[in-house]
Amino acid sequence: MSIESIQAIQSADGHNDDLPTFHGMRFFQKSFKRAFTPPVDNRNVGFGLFPASRDVGPLRASAVSHMLELLDRNEVPAKTADNLMAMAVVRQLVGEVFLEGSFDWFTTSYHLGQPSGRLALQASRSLAALREHVVSGSHEQAARAMADLARWAVPEMLDTYLLLDQDPETVEIEDAVGWAYMLWTPDRPGLAAIGVTNDTVMDEIENLQADYRSLAPFGVLSAWQVVDPDLAASIVENELIFAYTGEDVFHDLPPHENGKFEILSLKERIETSLVSANQLVLSPWHLEEQIATEQAAEDATPSPSM
Repeated sequence: MSIESIQAIQSADGHNDDLPTFHGMRFFQKSFKRAFTPPVDNRNVGFGLFPASRDVGPLRASAVSHMLELLDRNEVPAKTADNLMAMAVVRQLVGEVFLEGSFDWFTTSYHLGQPSGRLALQASRSLAALREHVVSGSHEQAARAMADLARWAVPEMLDTYLLLDQDPETVEIEDAVGWAYMLWTPDRPGLAAIGVTNDTVMDEIENLQADYRSLAPFGVLSAWQVVDPDLAASIVENELIFAYTGEDVFHDLPPHENGKFEILSLKERIETSLVSANQLVLSPWHLEEQIATEQAAEDATPSPSM
């Protein structure tokens, strides 16, 4: 992981108490997600879909295993070098899902069980808080941060990661279905394939690759699991009218400099619209609860009088 990625995660810790919330999480005034299209010089593997780096793999697996042991004990960790290192490495790992900036970010998301970027950010912040309070000796606040990690499904993420790391050939994690997506190929750097699918993101990439065989592999700029793909499709379509090129699923991206194109504003427009309509799935572990909550709210809504 680059120093820039670590600094971006650290910089995203600030918040404004006046901002609205979603499932208890604040909207942030500044986003440190990837703001521009990736370099176009790598055409062998789609952006975000690179295999996990062998250089950091053992370190990550060791840190994840250590962090799970700490969470299983359900007590505030001691201030030791091993404990602090595990918290820092796991925080950076989870934070990659929010940043969407590394060439293996979507691979990392899959290995963590496909949490949303919003959940990953909150988990990353809670890990940072835990480490800070362990260092300062603030036992009560550290215990609160430990409880937050369970709330944000961090044990489930790390269990999934470790399972795939230990036995990747035989273990299969069921892909979450129903996604809004922003896909991209370096052969069309000023365009993004944006839409909603009832299937998985990888299914959609396979379909696109079959339709555009001459193009370099598609990668993932951003992806959001949604509650109702049909409703999400209409929401995304409304946000994309201004950028539609008339060519199937491709949409224009605003040009930047050095041959790059801006993607952050479009990401944020789509995500904000999905959140406003309660369509963004926090994570696979929260989906049933989310659907039940929305159904209860719908049942409680009075029917219009005739």
